[in-house]
Amino acid sequence: MISSYLNALADKMAAMAELSGASSHNPDVGLNRESLVRDIFNNHLPSRLRALLGGVALGLDGSHSQQLDIIIRADNAPRFEDHDRSFFPVESLVAAVSVKSKLYKTELEESLLNLASIPQLSALNFRLLKAGAKEDFLSKHPTTHIYAFSGYATADACLEAVNNFFASHPQFPRNRIPREIVVHSKYIISYSNAPSRTKDGTSIPANSFWSSTLNMEQRGLPLARIVNHAYSYVSWMPYLELDFHKYVNAAYGIPNDV
Repeated sequence: MISSYLNALADKMAAMAELSGASSHNPDVGLNRESLVRDIFNNHLPSRLRALLGGVALGLDGSHSQQLDIIIRADNAPRFEDHDRSFFPVESLVAAVSVKSKLYKTELEESLLNLASIPQLSALNFRLLKAGAKEDFLSKHPTTHIYAFSGYATADACLEAVNNFFASHPQFPRNRIPREIVVHSKYIISYSNAPSRTKDGTSIPANSFWSSTLNMEQRGLPLARIVNHAYSYVSWMPYLELDFHKYVNAAYGIPNDV
C-alpha cells in the first residue's frame, strides 16, 4: 500500500511539474516547482518538522548560507519569518533540498556549492547521550539533497559528473554531501558513509557515491528516502537543546563566555 501511494504521488508530482512548466517566465517555473516539492513534504513530514520555501541558515560565528531552495526545519528554535524568505539558526535545520527543473553540469555544481555553504552547528547541547553520539549526529544532520525533474540521460552519466566534481573539490565539507541526487522517476545517486552493498550484491566502499536506475515500481522511492532522512532527526530531538541565548548575545556584542 505504501509503495502504491508513493508511486501515485510521484505521478502527481510529474503532472504538476509539467503544468507548472507552461509558464513562459523561467523564474516562475522554478518557483512553481519549488512550491510543489515543499507542499509534498509538508503533507508527509512529522508534525514537529516544517518545510519552507527558501531561507538562509545562520551560524553562531556570523557566517550564513546562500539562499536555500527548500528547507525543512524543526520546532526547536525561534522563527524569523516576517517576510517571504526566512532566516534561522542552522541548529534548527533538518534538511535542505536544492530543486532544479533540469540537472546538468552547471546546475549540479550550483546546487552542490549552495549546499556546501550551510554553516556548521555549534550551539547545541547533547543531553543524556553516550560518548560519540554528538559526533554521530553532526556527521549526519542536517541532510542535504538535490531533486531535479530532468537531467543527464543516464544514472551513470550523472554519477560520473558527481565524481568529477568532488575530485576537483577535495575540501568540500563531508557532512554537506547530498544523501541523494534525484532525477524524478529516472534514477538516484546516493552517498554512503559506511561500506554497504546494493540490492544485487555489489560492494559500495565507505564515503562514496553509487547510482541506481528507478523502474516503474520504484518511482516514489526518492520521496520516501528524503522524508525518512528528515524523520530520523525527530528521534534525536528529546536529547537536543539549542543554546539560542548565544545567538542573541552574539547579535548584540555580548560575550558568550560570561
